Amino acid sequence: MPPPPVPSCGKTKQAIIADVSKVLSRRKNQVVMDLGSGWGTLLLPLARKFPKHHFIGIEYGCIPYFVSKFRARKISNITFLRQNFFNSDVSKADIVLTFLMNSTMAKLTPKLLKEAKCGALVYANRFQMKNVKATRKVFLGSKYDTYYVYKM
Repeated sequence: MPPPPVPSCGKTKQAIIADVSKVLSRRKNQVVMDLGSGWGTLLLPLARKFPKHHFIGIEYGCIPYFVSKFRARKISNITFLRQNFFNSDVSKADIVLTFLMNSTMAKLTPKLLKEAKCGALVYANRFQMKNVKATRKVFLGSKYDTYYVYKM
């Protein structure tokens, strides 16, 4: 049974979109993967803004997955997959986005350390990778409005 979706929202979502947008505007042919993509609230605006990059949302929950697929139906550079992200191939991602609980981040950390490509950026909304020092911590006024950036 998948956990209930908790969509990225507010100023943290906007800050992550702005931060990732800066990276994408300087690079070519990037693959951005959102693990636990939910309703697609991070990927959809990025995919619309950056048609030359590819965006992949991994979502296990049936309803958020189908909502995301429907919302992305006219956007050619975005793909949503209904699968467990622990079984997903993250090795092709240049940027990985997460908004996962502490316990899930603890389980995901070894996978990212092992499989993420060298130089990939991991954006962790609110919940940090386990025993890994962030390259940057972005504090937007409260612990609930904080995200971490890791360079693999």
